[in-house]
Amino acid sequence: MNYSKLILLCLSLLLVDTLSAQTTLGVKAGYTNAWPEYGDIQLPENAQTSVNGFNVSLTAYKSLGNIFSVGVEPGFVKRGMACMPGWQPIFQGDTKLLLDYVELPLFISSKFNLFKTNFSVNAGIGYGAAVVTSAMREIMNVAGDQVLDRQKMASGEDDSLLNKIDHGAYGKLGVGYDFKFGQLFFESSFYAGMRDVERFNVSKNRSINYSLGYNFSF
Repeated sequence: MNYSKLILLCLSLLLVDTLSAQTTLGVKAGYTNAWPEYGDIQLPENAQTSVNGFNVSLTAYKSLGNIFSVGVEPGFVKRGMACMPGWQPIFQGDTKLLLDYVELPLFISSKFNLFKTNFSVNAGIGYGAAVVTSAMREIMNVAGDQVLDRQKMASGEDDSLLNKIDHGAYGKLGVGYDFKFGQLFFESSFYAGMRDVERFNVSKNRSINYSLGYNFSF
């Protein structure tokens, strides 16, 4: 048997095993806290850089045995920053950048049951891409309690200020409770974007999600 036939046989066996593996489908949603990584940019003292948002995702996984699984989590998340890069320490107002993303991360996840009970610890790492669907700049007063102006911003790869596409790494950790046909779970996940949001300044996405969800297994 030559190498090409052997590789084809191995791929076929892997495909059959994957198709026969347990499938898990679910949904999750929750709160998001997002902020930028500015690099060496100097900020005003006690500057507030984070913004609050929300997230919602579908989940689809195939098991790779009793512990590990691989899957995707397409979803929507609101990220941004409470102080855009490029502003000087002294200014008339502050500015928020509010970003809506659709994202598609690929995860490798694991599940460990606790002491033969229905409770489990869930963990995972992943990588994926995200695309801006909406970007809004809000100019605030100095006190930060009033919007002075609201401007919709364009994103793209030509002459726009913002990068339309981001990609980055994910990590998640949570706890779950198993039922007969699925699992109720709560998890926290961290995202570290690799591209600058604002094309001319260091401004990488960082965010933490706190999500509640349910997975159906069959």
